[in-house]
Amino acid sequence: MQELRRWRSRLELELNLEPQFFPTDANLGSCVIIGAIKKGHNVTEFVYELMRAVWVRKEDVSKTSVVTGAIERSGGSVEDLLQQQVLRGPGLFLKNSEQAIAKAYLVSPAMWWEKFLGGKIA
Repeated sequence: MQELRRWRSRLELELNLEPQFFPTDANLGSCVIIGAIKKGHNVTEFVYELMRAVWVRKEDVSKTSVVTGAIERSGGSVEDLLQQQVLRGPGLFLKNSEQAIAKAYLVSPAMWWEKFLGGKIA
């Protein structure tokens, strides 16, 4: 938290240190991102707008209206990106999550410590 305060001040960023909706269900936005990438879209601005929704505007990115707003602000086609989310997103999201878990990319420090260090301090 101290680092967030320091960087917010140093870079003069708009940043809520205690976002109203964090953590939240980011599955919808994640599926839109995956579907958009698979269709060849550059999602940089969309991701930026999703982050601003959480950390600046105090919005809940689990809501379709918030994701739609982020798509619009990023210059994307709401209809196209939401369609890609439905067609491609969920299956790839699940597959990516399973692969990450299998490779221990999304584990708690305690699980990492137990699995990869055998419970011993390296």
